Amino acid sequence: LEWSRHVSEGMLPNRFPDAGEAPDYNSVDAALWFVIAVHELRAAARSTRLLSIADERALSSAVQAILDGYAAGTRHGIALDADGLLRAGEPGVQLTWMDAKVGGRVITPRIGKPVEIQALWLNAVWSASRHQPAYRKAFEKGLRSFRERFWDEQRGWLLDVVDENHVAGSDDASLRPNQLLAVGGLPLVLLPREAARRVVDAALRHLWTPMGPR
Repeated sequence: LEWSRHVSEGMLPNRFPDAGEAPDYNSVDAALWFVIAVHELRAAARSTRLLSIADERALSSAVQAILDGYAAGTRHGIALDADGLLRAGEPGVQLTWMDAKVGGRVITPRIGKPVEIQALWLNAVWSASRHQPAYRKAFEKGLRSFRERFWDEQRGWLLDVVDENHVAGSDDASLRPNQLLAVGGLPLVLLPREAARRVVDAALRHLWTPMGPR
């Protein structure tokens, strides 16, 4: 509920700075994680009186502002593309959780359509569609595009970024743990069972360590 007060142009701040400074709105996934958290909170509170009518309105308003803001376009090139997927990024800005920046250089830019951002976006839209059926077509379109554009049959895993640097057809096929969010950890699995199994198998073969995935 506290975070719902800080939505700006569809985004949530990545960091609240010291007193007197403006918050930093430079995360593409923070607001989408919020939508997922709202979905899970509502599910957990369904049989209780944890959420008041005012609470529900505040959460619904924040979710609506996030989805509308992302769809229409907001800071740092974040916007819904014609294929139903979410594009994001601009030079010099690190928007995903892989946000290392050294000497002004972004180490892993991932400009374009990162895989876990699509997983979060589609889960967020799916969640909203359960309360507002108008989102259903947007979800179905995005899911079709996701399966067509991200799945690499030859490698047996998902591409990490499509339309890299906002160049149509330019992809980054690096095997990274980001794709695991498309097959687990979120309310909805985005791949058919066999493909999801291959993603997990690839992660176990190439990324797994005694401390977790690389």
